[in-house]
Amino acid sequence: MTSDQVTSPSPALQPNSRVSVSSVPGSQGQPINAVTAGDLVSTNSVVWLRLEYQGREDELIHLSAAADLVGVTRSAVSNWAARQANFPKIVMLVGPRERRSKWVVREEFLAFARAQLSKGRGGPHK
Repeated sequence: MTSDQVTSPSPALQPNSRVSVSSVPGSQGQPINAVTAGDLVSTNSVVWLRLEYQGREDELIHLSAAADLVGVTRSAVSNWAARQANFPKIVMLVGPRERRSKWVVREEFLAFARAQLSKGRGGPHK
């Protein structure tokens, strides 16, 4: 199932229930309509991949902000996400389908980044 397919809603969250997402760009702290998709929760511009973090948005960080936080480029974070199986699982996708931003748990990302950065930089083998 893709994140855009919607199945019957779970009893815990019915269609058009209200979800407050104050840290999501464009929400201005206002509640937004939500619909469940299996174990995903989708709104007009938000898709929840890890429901346990709903209501805990202050624990999340956007990948570009995460890159700035640890002093690497956004490309480095993108490469980590694509190449490392232990990269933190995406919690939330925000924005239109063609250009969704990805959010992860801040502490999970920091632990992952510390491990990556302690490995040192790659380069020619001697």
